[in-house]
Amino acid sequence: MQTKFATRVSGAVHHVVRSEGRLRARLATRLRREGQADIAFTLRNVSASGFMGECAEKVRAGSKVALLLPLGGAVEADVRWALNGRIGCQLRTRLSLGQRALVLALTVKNGMLTGTGLRVAAVIAVLAVLALR
Repeated sequence: MQTKFATRVSGAVHHVVRSEGRLRARLATRLRREGQADIAFTLRNVSASGFMGECAEKVRAGSKVALLLPLGGAVEADVRWALNGRIGCQLRTRLSLGQRALVLALTVKNGMLTGTGLRVAAVIAVLAVLALR
């Protein structure tokens, strides 16, 4: 038997105001954890200060990880939340426009964005290439 309180809680919507916009992504990569083997990770969105994604193995909130980036390199992050195979992380150093554009360019290459997302990713990728010169 469900109470009125339980009904209200189950219908609640989680909303957090973000200081930075998140860019949709879909990139298969890996997460490095201290003292453990790397795990498969699918990056789902990214901003200059954080990212969210999915992994099959359990990762606990509060743990430290490193996101392995395409073309080498890794960025360290703190896991802020973990729920049902998804984790949200805050980066210890901000991602550059070039790093974010590379993620988006690979997302587009893999055919994972269409419509508006594709147009936004293309513009960001061009800007990043210009910035890297």
